[in-house]
Amino acid sequence: MADGEYDIMGNPIGGTDGSGGGAGGGEASKPLFKEGDPCEVKEGGSKYRAGVVVKFDEGIGAVDVKYNDDGELECGVPVNLVRKPGEGGGNTVKRIPTRPKRSKGSKEVPLARQCYELIKTFNDKEQEAALQMLQALDAVRPAAR
Repeated sequence: MADGEYDIMGNPIGGTDGSGGGAGGGEASKPLFKEGDPCEVKEGGSKYRAGVVVKFDEGIGAVDVKYNDDGELECGVPVNLVRKPGEGGGNTVKRIPTRPKRSKGSKEVPLARQCYELIKTFNDKEQEAALQMLQALDAVRPAAR
């Protein structure tokens, strides 16, 4: 593949570092992550948060992670933000709030989660069409003030 190509999640396709990261790289028979694998998710800067892979979706290059510190489940984390423990410095953090928490009894499903759950059922052509529609919508909305 030509240098500079990216999948729907913004991950580089192929690559020259030989890591096999992202869609289209690595060995076809060996996934990057599997259910139950310990992992660390990049939180910001050089900070990482420890968790366990609940699900790996190779089709979109994303994992669902359950964090060790508070049991929060985060879905659709791009694999370029996830590493196996020990693959870098020791800057693991306990908790950095990234969004408001829902109450434990709440049955409300966040809108982003609903979108993710729907899009991951799409084939490649449908994902490309969805991305183009979102980009067109973003292009015509008023600028933030």
